[in-house]
Amino acid sequence: MKKTRFVRVLCLAAAAALLLSLTGCSFLEELAGQALEDLTSKLEQQLKTDPSDPSGTQPDPGVTTADGEPATRPTTEAATKASTTTTTKPTQPTQPPVTWKDTYVPSYGKTVTVNKSKPDQTEYWRSTLKTQAERDAYDAIAAGAAAYQTRIEMTSAVSWQQADRIYTLFRNDHPEVFWYNSGYYGTGPESHIDAINLSLSVEAKDIPAKKKQIEAAAKKILDDIPNGTADILAELTVYQRLAAEITYDLDAPHLRDLYGALVEKRCVCVGFADAFRYLCSRLGIRTISITGRATNDAGKTEAHRWNAVMIGGQWYQVDVTFAAGSALGQVKYFNNSEKIRANHTPSQGMSDLPSFHAEAAEYLRYFGLVYQNGDFYDTMMRAIRHFDERWVRTDPTLRVTMRAGSAAAAQAVKGRLQKEGDAYLEQIVRDYNAVFRTDFILWDYEFQDDLLLLRLVAL
Repeated sequence: MKKTRFVRVLCLAAAAALLLSLTGCSFLEELAGQALEDLTSKLEQQLKTDPSDPSGTQPDPGVTTADGEPATRPTTEAATKASTTTTTKPTQPTQPPVTWKDTYVPSYGKTVTVNKSKPDQTEYWRSTLKTQAERDAYDAIAAGAAAYQTRIEMTSAVSWQQADRIYTLFRNDHPEVFWYNSGYYGTGPESHIDAINLSLSVEAKDIPAKKKQIEAAAKKILDDIPNGTADILAELTVYQRLAAEITYDLDAPHLRDLYGALVEKRCVCVGFADAFRYLCSRLGIRTISITGRATNDAGKTEAHRWNAVMIGGQWYQVDVTFAAGSALGQVKYFNNSEKIRANHTPSQGMSDLPSFHAEAAEYLRYFGLVYQNGDFYDTMMRAIRHFDERWVRTDPTLRVTMRAGSAAAAQAVKGRLQKEGDAYLEQIVRDYNAVFRTDFILWDYEFQDDLLLLRLVAL
């Protein structure tokens, strides 16, 4: 047991007092008093050089060990008894509990509420057609598709180049038309074709039944979004469900249509984009599909389809395909127009896209996970809490993502980590554990451009 200086002096004083009481001689009393003074002085000198003695012993300067270090001599039985009968170990003051309260509330000033009874049926791409002849050709394609026709007569004079673009715009406006194969061709003079010829991917008699299957699959997602939900949260539910439930599969039977996405849960980018547009439209959220080329995170560039969505009165780009199967992808490609603009290029036929300048509905910004100078602590605490609440416990690692709001903010954090090492982040994790009664430890972290990625493991 650890002995304090007070206990040791008390033991020595008790022994000296006992000696004085037994002598009854003034000469001996004088000697004993001198001895007490000398011993007390020696003890005080030793305690100055060794104020803490965890073992309950003190070095004896006259005896050394084989290593040349001072030997130790146990305390006497009387001293031990005195320490246990006359004192108690001082009680250490309890540390005040770590407290932290998140004052950030996600909000977006112009949010609307979803209304499943009034789906958005806006034909955005039709509205961009400049001439009546082009709009007539579009309407002819729409009427022929509704009747499952494989030859759609042109009712106005359009060139093959115009018809090709018009058909692409029609398919972007109408994801519910799933029954055509991707290939088609025109007949007649190239400058004013007679018809567009298509082939069905399913027999016409089976289309009504497959429509019902699509409706049943869509209902499972839509029913989880109550009326009155803010548009961004309704959109996020659709986005995350599709990213989690659909597998990117080049061998899927219906790899490029809504049926493959919602019913078979296997498709490529066209199916992802069609499913996203279809479900958001059913929620009354304006959504469009965009075709072009994109470079994925592995560096592969190919033909691609993604979406744009109007949230809070502003347009954002969103890519469900790049989010599929990736927790980080779900963060990076949700309403992140800047990120998508950097590696997505719309085709020339998509020249009439809306403007994408807003950022308030981007994932990390909306949930308050973008740090500036001076608020890194709060942002990291909030980020751990955010991803902890959504953590799938079958994954042993909690992945936390944050983003710097500026180059200066990123550099400030990097500089502190270079100076203090992991200790800075580890202390915040310990504070989080104290506040929320968890047992995380920091496993590692890395920077990817302006993103800070942390991995935590629960003990």
